Amino acid sequence: MYFLRDLRQRDFSIDDVRRFCETQKAILPWLGTLNWEDIGENRLPFNPYCDLPEYNEVEESFMSYHGINNKASFQGLVQRMNKPTITMKISLIGLFFIRLHATRASREWRHPDIQSANFLARELMGMDLPVLYKIIATNILSNEQPLL
Repeated sequence: MYFLRDLRQRDFSIDDVRRFCETQKAILPWLGTLNWEDIGENRLPFNPYCDLPEYNEVEESFMSYHGINNKASFQGLVQRMNKPTITMKISLIGLFFIRLHATRASREWRHPDIQSANFLARELMGMDLPVLYKIIATNILSNEQPLL
């Protein structure tokens, strides 16, 4: 994932990345496993966060905003973040990674993605979360998080 992100940060277009992967799959066989059929919405083939109890609620509230600009659902979740559990914190950062960060590695962000990231960054500042958590989350949303 970070390898693809690095190519994108070097101003490779999605088509450039696809062509690079095609030509280099003999050297890096895992590049041949990437599915380029539907690069419009290419995401990770699995979601490790979906087993967390709060993840579905976090994702549904986000998708309600992302899809139809319904802020109420996500703002209700923000209010619940006043006393977040560890699994809720992991679910939220997982959402940022799965729904936005991983998407950026496979295609350019569209208007709803940009709007959602900006909205999430503003809402994040009002949440009762540790400062380091907010910094990392904001960096993920702005595509400035260095490799871990």
